[in-house]
Parts: sequence; C-alpha cells; structure tokens
Amino acid sequence: SGARAATRRLTEEPLGATDDWGCDPALVRNIMLLAQLRWDVSTGGDQHLPKRAGALIVVNSPRFSASPLFAAFAISEAIDRPVRFVGRSDTDVRGSFSRRIGGLLNHPDELAGALRAQQVVVMAAGSAAGMRRVGTVDHTLIGAALATGTRVFPAAATSTPFARHARLEIGSSTRP
Repeated sequence: SGARAATRRLTEEPLGATDDWGCDPALVRNIMLLAQLRWDVSTGGDQHLPKRAGALIVVNSPRFSASPLFAAFAISEAIDRPVRFVGRSDTDVRGSFSRRIGGLLNHPDELAGALRAQQVVVMAAGSAAGMRRVGTVDHTLIGAALATGTRVFPAAATSTPFARHARLEIGSSTRP
C-alpha cells in the first residue's frame, strides 16, 4: 500500500520535472520503493502533523543511523505528502543526489523557503553517545521555522545499522 501511495502522489508530475529545490518526484518514488526493501518502519503520531501546512520535524539521529532519510520516507508514506530532509552537502555527487530525492541544505534560508512553501521537512539532531541521548539541535534552523510561523514537532527514531525494523514516533508540536 505504501508503494501504491508513493506512486499515486508522486507520478502526478510530468516525467523529468523537478521542483524549486531540484527534487525529482520520479526518482523519489523509485528510492522510496528501494527504501521499503531496506527499512520496515512503523510510524506513530503522524496524526499530529498538519494536513496542508508546513511543519518541521526534529528527529534524533543515533550514530550510524540514516534516521532523517528513513523518517522522511516513512512520514511521506504515512501522510501522503512529499517530505524533505535537511542536511545535504552542496559540494559533491552525494549532495546532488540528495537534492534530487528531497534534500535541503543545512542553511536557515533554504529551510525557511521550504517552510514558507508549506513543505514538511525532517531535520536531525546531532548524534550523541548512547542510545538514550539526543545530540544538539541547530538553533538557527529552529529559529527559521519559528520566524515563518511553522510548528515544530519532536520525533524519536529507533533503529540499528543491521536490522530491518525501525520505529518512528512523532510527538505533539512544541510551544514557540
């Protein structure tokens, strides 16, 4: 059903089309299908997210985890909307590929632009030692969300580098 939802939503764009941030919906659809082979993500709390407005979701990022990426794909499937992630590089081939699958630069202006356009964006907190700790959060990115009037949602991801199952739980929005 997730593949069906991804295909239905993302194929409405003409083939080869990209949006203002360089995201290619056809490539995203294919990557989501591959991601479903890698991760089996159960998502909770997606009912907290707005149906049409923008949102910033801050997720923990344990070491050796791709939690922002699998969180973006899992949330996209759960809410039937494209979801972007923050943290792509602007200098290498991986950065170009990340842009094509919805990655945004780790810069407040780019995040603010996406949030003003009513995009849902996932951002990772810094990694921390230990499974029960959350690293630092870039206050300039949170500030960009608050400046645009966008709600910020905390999320917790659990996964291991070698297991297929992952869990993502989204909390209620924080107060400004």
